[in-house]
Amino acid sequence: MDEVKHTPGPWFVTLDTVGSASLVVRTKAEPSVDSGRVAWIPNRPNKQENANLIAASPEMLAMLKDLRAEYQPCSQCLCDRDDPADEWECDGCRLVRIIFKAEGVELLRCCLCNKTIRPSGYYVGGDNAQPVADGRCCGSCNRKAVLPARMAEVEGRRYAP
Repeated sequence: MDEVKHTPGPWFVTLDTVGSASLVVRTKAEPSVDSGRVAWIPNRPNKQENANLIAASPEMLAMLKDLRAEYQPCSQCLCDRDDPADEWECDGCRLVRIIFKAEGVELLRCCLCNKTIRPSGYYVGGDNAQPVADGRCCGSCNRKAVLPARMAEVEGRRYAP
């Protein structure tokens, strides 16, 4: 079971108790001083829609995590592409990206090819790029450059890519 790092749901939308026309997303349906304010939505256009979307967030995140078991990331969408806008194509990869965005997980870039490091499950750290470079590398660069360089080092020969 995943550890919940945000305020657990369900969340509810209520009017602000200080007399303004603003909305508040709370952990309890009845507004009170101790009702666990999660977000304050100022009195602006679309405030109700924004508040509803925020209030639904914990349930949406839980559902995305449930769906993740059915839609695994493929082996091609998350790496080996030059344009970051094209990186997330399949449903599994889109689910991972959205879950990571909701949880504040930042995907790393490979220090060798500068492409997005494809996460493996929830591990997003990539591989150690030593002795080729300082930093983290993607699986492709690890296989093509880092591991051969390490093998050459172990065998006492110089690695020439």
